[in-house]
Amino acid sequence: MQMQALWWKPRRVFLSGTTFRPIAPFAPYNPFDHYHSHTLKETTRSKKSLCYEFLGVNPEDKKAVENFCCRYGMLGRLDNPGWIMWGMGKSGSDDFLRTLGLDEPSPLGLLYDHDERGARRRQITGIAPDPSLCAPMEWDDFRKAQIQLREATEWVSMVVRKQKSKAAKEKAQIALSDRFRWKLTMARPNLSWNAGKEKWVLTWDIGSLEAAFYLMLLSDISTGGLIRNCELCGTIFLSITSRGRFCSPQCLNTYKVRRFRAKRKKRISKQPAIKEVLHGPSGR
Repeated sequence: MQMQALWWKPRRVFLSGTTFRPIAPFAPYNPFDHYHSHTLKETTRSKKSLCYEFLGVNPEDKKAVENFCCRYGMLGRLDNPGWIMWGMGKSGSDDFLRTLGLDEPSPLGLLYDHDERGARRRQITGIAPDPSLCAPMEWDDFRKAQIQLREATEWVSMVVRKQKSKAAKEKAQIALSDRFRWKLTMARPNLSWNAGKEKWVLTWDIGSLEAAFYLMLLSDISTGGLIRNCELCGTIFLSITSRGRFCSPQCLNTYKVRRFRAKRKKRISKQPAIKEVLHGPSGR
């Protein structure tokens, strides 16, 4: 089933102090156009899904972060309290909201009273996903999001690693489940009929680009995808075979060249010793 969602790319992004700010206009796109499942025949190691591209960005490189956000948009706000208000309102459950005391103001908004960024979060409370969710992003938020997604991939690998103890695997399973439960609060599924293609399409309302990353990772895990670290450069990637050890053909070729040169060097270093055994030390 084809997956679709809606997010927005800014015209450009610039760094102001420690804040990356998007510049309108915003162009809509489907993040899942950049998802390549290991179950697809045309998927190769050179095709990296968006979640793994995100992990490959150097978080200390200002230009690299700006380029990523220009191509795919800002990460959004995972802890946006308005997401709950919008979701309930969309389903027609206003009465239910009132019984919970979430009509006005939302108690969740009080969590950010002493947070400078809380003002922006409260501005988008209760609205449907639209370009206003592409709010300015703190540099440190980008770093933290990357660390947390990398942790999730490490837990995935740990669960299937034979040399790990049962206790360590169970701990990783619990941590991974909690991480997905937290991050996927910003993703809601919908079923839509594509009249042009005459097929059902799974669509997602996402309140953050980060939620799309975790949906991609969830899809990889649930379909048996193998999350690996490249043995040459350490890059995290989705292996398309059980024997996958390298993230790209370039790393595989580099490994083969280095192995060939090492073998040749070892062979050449042994040649004088062989001659000495056969002919005796030189000069005798």
